[in-house]
Amino acid sequence: MTYTYRIILAVCFLSTFPFSYAFQNDTSRENIFSLSNYDVIKTIKVEGIEDDLSGITYSPVSDSLFAVINEPPMIVELDKSGNVIRNIELIGFDDTEGVTYMHDNVFAITQERYRKVSLVTITNQTQELNASQYKSLSLSVERGDNWGLEGVAWSPLKGMFLANEKSPSRITRLPLPLFTGLQQAGKDYSDILPEQIDKLPLKDIAGLHVVDQQSRLLVLSDESRLVLELDFSGNIKSKFSLSYGPFGFFNNIEQPEGVTMDNEQRIYIVGEPNSLLILDKKQSS
Repeated sequence: MTYTYRIILAVCFLSTFPFSYAFQNDTSRENIFSLSNYDVIKTIKVEGIEDDLSGITYSPVSDSLFAVINEPPMIVELDKSGNVIRNIELIGFDDTEGVTYMHDNVFAITQERYRKVSLVTITNQTQELNASQYKSLSLSVERGDNWGLEGVAWSPLKGMFLANEKSPSRITRLPLPLFTGLQQAGKDYSDILPEQIDKLPLKDIAGLHVVDQQSRLLVLSDESRLVLELDFSGNIKSKFSLSYGPFGFFNNIEQPEGVTMDNEQRIYIVGEPNSLLILDKKQSS
């Protein structure tokens, strides 16, 4: 068999395999996600926000961050250094705790005590949002105290994930078909492995973010001072402590409330009253 013929056979053989499979090992090593690979690179107080910074999301359309303020209800657009770009007034909203980017210019905003999710459109020209002009979805649970819907995250593959803060802490998934025609969720939602959530080292859940490429869920806890990376079966894959120093005496951020990730896998965490913590991957030596 000639050398040229062997090369042709080798090329034909490789072509019968999926490209991703042929290079699976190298690709998986490069794209492994773990919170243990992150460091705090910046902690700031957001100028222009005095209090009640509650949730955050990243929009790839504008390449900017959108944070939600609880009182008065407001969306604040930030650049990725934490500078305020604009304020968007929320009219007819109450107790706004979470926000997540979905697609195009569509975002979801949660109202904690009312257990309501509103889908809104935010363009470059948007200066205010009136709740009466947008569809909303309510979970079929009576209005309770201040331990209601806290975190929200969107996955184009899995649907919407919602976090109940505590008593009990729960992560609920609203499936994609529910968003083809918004209606009362009723019993058409399900907890994500509640028995697994109960075993997590978390006293509460403050924020969520879905890392679709890795089939992972970032779960933020205020009282436990932790960010956990979970798979969709509820297993812990990695974690990042928001405390440091002897016995974890010092905190990186006050009262963490929301978490998101940008297109470069940089992580942003917001906390009351007006803190922004930025995490980035450790520099390889």
